[in-house]
Amino acid sequence: MDQTDKILERDWDAANQRGQEALAAGPLAESAYYDQPTGKVVVETPNRITASTCAAAASQV
Repeated sequence: MDQTDKILERDWDAANQRGQEALAAGPLAESAYYDQPTGKVVVETPNRITASTCAAAASQV
């Protein structure tokens, strides 16, 4: 295994760890949709939190 493979493996492992932590921390999106009349992207979570943002801002995420 060369140095590049070691770096990629380390990055992969770190990303997986961050993903597991994010899943454990929640909340996760239950649904997301584009609301055409308002031009906003709306995200709903299982614990009844609803957030929205303009579509241009959402495309930056």
